[in-house]
Amino acid sequence: MDWSWIVVFALVSFSLSQAYFPSVYPDSPPLFHWLTGIAGALFLFLSILLHELSHSLVARWTGISISDITLFIFGGVARMEDEPETPLQEFWIALAGPGMSLVLVLLFGGIFLSIKLLHGNGLIEQLFWYLALINVFVIIFNIVPGFPLDGGRILRSIIWYFSGSIYTSTRIAVIMGRGFGYLLILLGLYQVFSALIEGTGSLLNGAWFAFIGHYLNRSAKISMDNIYISMIVADSKVEEIMTPSPVTVNSDINLEELVTDYFLTYSFNGYPVLEVGRQNSDVSNSGVESSEIDNQTALQPPTSDIQTALQPPTSDVQTALRPPTSDVQTALQPPTSDVQTALRPPTSDVQTDLRPPTSDVQTGVLGYISLDDIKRIPREKWKETTTEEIIRTQTGSCPSVHPRTEIKKTMRLLSPGKADCLLVLDGYRLAGILTYKDISRFITIKAMMGTAEEK
Repeated sequence: MDWSWIVVFALVSFSLSQAYFPSVYPDSPPLFHWLTGIAGALFLFLSILLHELSHSLVARWTGISISDITLFIFGGVARMEDEPETPLQEFWIALAGPGMSLVLVLLFGGIFLSIKLLHGNGLIEQLFWYLALINVFVIIFNIVPGFPLDGGRILRSIIWYFSGSIYTSTRIAVIMGRGFGYLLILLGLYQVFSALIEGTGSLLNGAWFAFIGHYLNRSAKISMDNIYISMIVADSKVEEIMTPSPVTVNSDINLEELVTDYFLTYSFNGYPVLEVGRQNSDVSNSGVESSEIDNQTALQPPTSDIQTALQPPTSDVQTALRPPTSDVQTALQPPTSDVQTALRPPTSDVQTDLRPPTSDVQTGVLGYISLDDIKRIPREKWKETTTEEIIRTQTGSCPSVHPRTEIKKTMRLLSPGKADCLLVLDGYRLAGILTYKDISRFITIKAMMGTAEEK
């Protein structure tokens, strides 16, 4: 729940207890008005939650995972991890919310009629009348045919079904949604100016309409951008844009050496950490051909935090980590290893833990250390703290992906507030790293080339 919902809860409770219920049932004591007002706000909270929960349940029924449900000042949103793949999926998911609100209208309306016919408490009667009306409003507002409202999603699914193009259907639904947003903004501004100049409008209502219109307009634009980005990265793999053969550090060096020899030497914000004594074929940067460095440098500017494999080829440590025919590496990578199967399930492209606590077998890559990790350690402790100690005490391990993973599946892992980068592992071999800047630059170049074709 977003903190802004607390503001909504307080405002609804206050307006119901001090304005609505005293006007429709003035004979009740103020305490009863307050209790009924708080109950009305709680039931409103429950109504919005059930509306969003219905979207989530139908989405899961159609095979789409829901990451979370958030209630905020403008209502609620159920975040899907993937966009619907068919028009029918979109249609049923979008229809579920208004369908649940209709059920609540019938439920609250039925309770209201029952209390009225039985001549029950008038204040409780008005409470359920209010709840029925507010859910009618939720239905009317949400079925407006403009994206990202439920009505806009239903419109998109219908156009998508007949046109066969999600891009065209989204564009039309977004135009409708932004048009509705602009209409609300104009209506809100009219009420604000009417209140300020003529004293006939409602300043609060006008500001509320304007804010809702701005939110819808912005959400519609973001939805269109997301669809366009999805088309650009469609079918593209991690191996196409990752930084291959990244600069790595050993797990036994201390933070003083790490800062001096790496962070002050190269322009990267972090490094994969290799376990000392492990063989990890092809994880070092020794022996990288100059042409490979030139190509990588051309793609990744020197000031970028994307790693460009500048590890000196004369490093004895790196050479020792990559022998041409390693018996240890062979032992670590048996073709039919049950341990490997447990660490990298064949049904998933994404590994979310590089250091499983229940296994003694390691990939050779302990994790990833960044400047932010070092900043948390007092300066006087740098010489006595190794990179391995930092990795072992991290609350979560750096996620990893396979080189053949689709880029669109990695984007949610690299979203703000989550991982800074992804380690690209081909079995037990560190193939490269992937950062959000890699993806962002790929999308920018593809967009400039005009390679996003309508589907």
